[in-house]
Amino acid sequence: MAFLIVIALLKYIYDGELDIKEDFVMDLYELTDKWVIKDLNKHCIEFIESNFTMENVGEIAKRAEEIGSEELCEAAADFLVNCGKVFEEEDVREIPQFLLIKAFCKLKQQVQQKKKYG
Repeated sequence: MAFLIVIALLKYIYDGELDIKEDFVMDLYELTDKWVIKDLNKHCIEFIESNFTMENVGEIAKRAEEIGSEELCEAAADFLVNCGKVFEEEDVREIPQFLLIKAFCKLKQQVQQKKKYG
């Protein structure tokens, strides 16, 4: 896996070619964050955000928390708030508690703003 990450990084640096795969995007994101490769890091974030699903948002959020990425944690919470799904018990079992709390706080804030501004 590390080989694929290095290849993707080198392709981007030398050719400007974007080769992001779901299999290693979190590792590539972490690497570009540590090495401050802002453009590629931004592409990783966009890729992750556009590929959130109910099945993967919990795992992505756990990994984001482990590596200290508040930006990805916020994006995961935004996904939950804006996915337009009524959650069933089985939906939330796999979602980390911190992410559920963050999503509910965002939702509460939205409701309060709607009440305040009509």
